Amino acid sequence: MQKMNRVQGIILVILLALLIFLGAMILYQRFSADYEELPQNEQISEQMAPAFTVYDEDGQEVKLEDFSGQPVVINCWASWCMPCMVEMPYFQAAYEAYGDDVAFLMVDMNAYGNDTKEAAQKAIEEGGYTFPVYYDDDASLALAYSISATPSSIFVDKEGQLVAYHTGTLSEEKLETYLLALLEE
Repeated sequence: MQKMNRVQGIILVILLALLIFLGAMILYQRFSADYEELPQNEQISEQMAPAFTVYDEDGQEVKLEDFSGQPVVINCWASWCMPCMVEMPYFQAAYEAYGDDVAFLMVDMNAYGNDTKEAAQKAIEEGGYTFPVYYDDDASLALAYSISATPSSIFVDKEGQLVAYHTGTLSEEKLETYLLALLEE
C-alpha cells in the first residue's frame, strides 16, 4: 500500500509539473507576441520611438513629442559612470556642430538612486558642457527603452522612428556616423 501511495505521489508531481510547463508555454506565446525587443547596436529599426517624459533642471516636464519634426539624440548617462564621462566630450562637440539641426537630450539616469542631480550638475559644470541636461526622475525613459546600462544612446529621426539604439561607449567616429544618418533621413 505504501508503495502504491508513493507511485501515485510521483505521478501527481509529474502531472503538476507538466501542467505548469504547458501553462508557461501558453503564457509565453500569448504575451511574447506583444513584446518587440528594441534594436541593439548597429541595428536599424522601423518602429516608432516609445514616448517618455524627463525633467529639466527646474523640474519642468520634457517629452519626446516636444521635439516632433526634428531628429533627436538621447544619451543616457550617470555621473559615476566612467564610460559615460569618456564620451561626454564627443557629445559636446556634436552638440556644437549639429545642435541647430538635432535635438540633444543628455539624460541623467537618476531614478534608481544611483545618481543625484547634484552629482550630475557637478559633473556637467566641471566638464564645461553646454548641451541640455535632463533627469529621468521617475524612470520613464529607463522603462520605455529598457535601459539597463549606461551609457546608452538612442537615435530618433524627424518622423519619430527609432533609428538606432547603442549600448556602451560611443567613439567620436561612431557618433558622427549615427548623426549623419539621422540628418540624411
